[in-house]
Amino acid sequence: MVFTQFSCLYMQTALVLHFLIYLIRLFGLLGFFFFTYCKLVLNHICYPLLCI
Repeated sequence: MVFTQFSCLYMQTALVLHFLIYLIRLFGLLGFFFFTYCKLVLNHICYPLLCI
C-alpha cells in the first residue's frame, strides 16, 4: 500500500519535472530567437531595454 502511494507520488513528481523542463526549454528557445532577432534587426530599440 505504502509502496503504491510512493510510486504514484514519484510518477506525479516526474511528470511535473518533465513539464517544467519542457517549459524552460521552450522559454529558452524563444528567448534565444528574440535575442538574436533583437541583435540583428532592433538593436537600437532593444539594447536600452536590455540595459534596464
